[in-house]
Amino acid sequence: MTRSQSLRSLLRPAAPAAALALLWLGLAPVAGAQQAEVEIDRDPAALEVEIRPRVPDVDVADTVMTFTSMSRAPSTVVRCLARDRTGAIVGRTRVVVPAHGVKYVLASDFSSGADFVGHVVCQTGGFVLPAAIFLGPEITDLPAHRSQHDGLNFHRFPLVATY
Repeated sequence: MTRSQSLRSLLRPAAPAAALALLWLGLAPVAGAQQAEVEIDRDPAALEVEIRPRVPDVDVADTVMTFTSMSRAPSTVVRCLARDRTGAIVGRTRVVVPAHGVKYVLASDFSSGADFVGHVVCQTGGFVLPAAIFLGPEITDLPAHRSQHDGLNFHRFPLVATY
C-alpha cells in the first residue's frame, strides 16, 4: 500500500462526518453577522388561506415549507437557514412544531419580504417530515429532502423563491 492509498483509506470514513460538520457550521450563527433568527408561529389553519385560489398575479409568488411532527415529544424545534443563488445568507427562522402537529414557513419570512431565489436547509432533533409548495399563478409542489445523521434530522429545500 502506498502512502497516498493509506491516507485515502484513513480519510474515507471521516468524509461523512466532515461533510456534516461543514453543513452544521453553515447553520450555526456567523460571528458578527446581522442575521437574527426569526421566530415563526403560524396556525396550520392559516395555510388554507394561503393556498386558496387567487386572482392570477404573475408578479407575486412565495414558497411554503411545511413541517409535520411525527414525534411524541411535546414540541420539536426546527431551525432553518436560507441562502440566495450566490450562496449568501438571506436569513434564519425558528419554528416550534407541537407533537403530531404542523407548522409552516414562507420564503418571504427569511428575507423580510424582499425577493430572492435560492435554497433552504433546516435542522431538528425530532422526527419531522418536510414538504414544499410553490404559490404563484399556479400552485405546485416542490422537492423537499430529509436525511438523518448522528441523531439529527436535516431537511433540504433545493429551490425556494419569493417575488
